Amino acid sequence: MLRGENPPKAAIQQRLDNGDAEQTTWLRKIACQESLQRQFATVLNPSLFRYPGEPLMSSDGLGGAGVMQITKTDRLPEGPGLAELWDWRANVDEGKRVFADKLSEAQNYPEQVRRCQGFRDIVEMTNRWRELQGKPPLDQVIVPDFQKWQADEDAVRGYNGRSGTPEFRCNTGAGESRLVLHEFRLRKRIVRLDGMNVQILELANERQDSQGRLIADAIWERTPVSLRQGGCPNYVECVRRQAAHCPTRTNCNCNP
Repeated sequence: MLRGENPPKAAIQQRLDNGDAEQTTWLRKIACQESLQRQFATVLNPSLFRYPGEPLMSSDGLGGAGVMQITKTDRLPEGPGLAELWDWRANVDEGKRVFADKLSEAQNYPEQVRRCQGFRDIVEMTNRWRELQGKPPLDQVIVPDFQKWQADEDAVRGYNGRSGTPEFRCNTGAGESRLVLHEFRLRKRIVRLDGMNVQILELANERQDSQGRLIADAIWERTPVSLRQGGCPNYVECVRRQAAHCPTRTNCNCNP
């Protein structure tokens, strides 16, 4: 009977180093949240494991495996293979690749919002509201890039999935699509306009640019956990609570 043996946690932690101190800490915390930094089961659990030393599988039945609880990815459309199941190094490396993919998505999200028709529509609605309040319309609303810490946390969110109703609809040219719900969204409020409740943007730093145009900044805020519809809605906070060296797993309610 084939049985695996867990490596020292220090070896897993070293392998998770991606060259960025903050992201490495997040990766180690993710591994603690997902598996207690283990590749193989250590106790018998008849509902999940036939024997200790089996690859550690997720309790949700979705096929997550090993240290990083690898599931289906673009590179693994059928789910984890023998390497990810039995070689902790391959499992950790795939988890790092998934995190890097989610980080790239996070870094690209503000530009996606800028190009989205749904964003332009809410800017138009914001200007209509301003005119009713006797304020001049804005020539441009600037969507700031994520700060590094925001992109890192959005990558953590993406690791568990960005479930929930997206905040914008976008016309891509190939039809309508929706942007997924990231860890941060643009701050809005509801006002009464033309007899209806509508959303407008909350803005900061209203000013004139060098060309005399009136501009202001949109504001990123954390997406409420209550809007998540799958996975672990409170995932970022649950991961944050874990220790990178992972002596044990800190309890955290996924649905606070």
